[in-house]
Amino acid sequence: MGHPACGGPGARPVPLGWRERGRARPCRAPPHRHVRGGRLGGTGYHYVKPANVGSTDPARPAAVLYEGNHETGKRELVAVEWVVPHQGQPAPRIFDRPMDGPAMPPGVGDVFTLHAWICTKNPRGVFAPYDSRVRRDCPEGAPQR
Repeated sequence: MGHPACGGPGARPVPLGWRERGRARPCRAPPHRHVRGGRLGGTGYHYVKPANVGSTDPARPAAVLYEGNHETGKRELVAVEWVVPHQGQPAPRIFDRPMDGPAMPPGVGDVFTLHAWICTKNPRGVFAPYDSRVRRDCPEGAPQR
């Protein structure tokens, strides 16, 4: 969409100082699914900046989210995410709205989150927790691990 980080000449694939959450895998199957079942969509590959966890500053998201482009083999920025640990407080607010949660994503703990789909038009809205078109799994016919 219109954000300068979304691509174009000279765009960095992953900002410096961010690290991938989880193990890097070229493909995975089955498709990313919400733990309560049902196909909600995906959130992509997460790169986290630990110093930004807990921030509700719009300029300091805790994670940048990428989706693999199966035509080019590169990952492309699709969204950013703010993450605030839940410690019994009400949902923090950012962009004049409450964050989602609390929830317990695997390996993360009890947190509030807010996604902003800044580089792709999410049919569920800019601040939806998932995008039904974003996948982290393998394209048809690709070797899987």
